[in-house]
Amino acid sequence: MSLKEIIWTARALKDLNSIYNLISKDSITSAKKVVMSILDREEQLKTQPNS
Repeated sequence: MSLKEIIWTARALKDLNSIYNLISKDSITSAKKVVMSILDREEQLKTQPNS
């Protein structure tokens, strides 16, 4: 099984930062959880690119 490379665009990183900033206004803990769950999907996509 070959791993695929995930390339984050500048816009995607900006959007991820915006998501964090919006959620962190109410809860920094929740903001971190949401961002981490998105980043965890990156690992899934490396091994299961069609998921």
